[in-house]
Amino acid sequence: MIHVHVKRTGLIVTVCLGLLFQAGPASGGIDDDFGSAAIIALGGAYAADPDGAGLLWINPAMRQLSAQDGSGEISYRSLYGLSELEEITAGVWHRVARRIGLGVGFSRFGESGLYLETQGVLAAAFRLRPGWTVGTTWEFQRVEYGQNESRYNGANLALALAARPVSSVVAGAALRRIDVDPLYTGENRNPAVEISAAWSAPPDITLAGIWAAQPGHDRFGLGQRLRLGRGVEFLSGLTFDPIRYSLGGRIAYWGGTIDYAYQSHADLGGTHLIGFGWRW
Repeated sequence: MIHVHVKRTGLIVTVCLGLLFQAGPASGGIDDDFGSAAIIALGGAYAADPDGAGLLWINPAMRQLSAQDGSGEISYRSLYGLSELEEITAGVWHRVARRIGLGVGFSRFGESGLYLETQGVLAAAFRLRPGWTVGTTWEFQRVEYGQNESRYNGANLALALAARPVSSVVAGAALRRIDVDPLYTGENRNPAVEISAAWSAPPDITLAGIWAAQPGHDRFGLGQRLRLGRGVEFLSGLTFDPIRYSLGGRIAYWGGTIDYAYQSHADLGGTHLIGFGWRW
């Protein structure tokens, strides 16, 4: 009975991974990037949360625009309710000098003995002038299949730019997944281009969008933050091609935050996410 259960679980996970990888590489980062629970809740439109540490995975230049010196976050999800597809991601960002900010992050996805993906990222950003920043990330990735039967390692980098032309608008652009050491031999992956922007009417509402593209494939996402009361926000998002919606909320108190998100999937069901953060 145990053997049958293991085989059935392995089959389910294999099917899920197949569906994810079929859609993931072309997604340009909207669907397959984790970052944080808040970013998922906002449909990937990360410009709506410019203070979060999850930005160090996607666009560290935008994080450097924040008036807050630092932030840390840890988020968790179990894709489609499967324990074999659990993922945890964590990151810390700090402005070490007036113009310079540095960040470090770690992510772990899957289950040892089946499929395990481990990632680490180093990020840096520099303020060129008030309201304008540039940044870069160096990401390391390790993938293991089975009982350490196959192992692959790779590295890629990203270049990012962000601007706040007026107090109510923030925008960022990034060229991501520039392979330095391809994960798989012979892999020729095209870099992804992402542009995200947000408009705020503080303190009540923030509207944001993201466009991500690789050759032959575009992806769009929309996000919204709505203030319901002191320290309480409603988060929502929508991505297209395929259409997926996300709903969530945030509770903030004395610099700490608790984020929750639910992300739909037409074929595999929904995913619940939870995140905890601190900002200073």
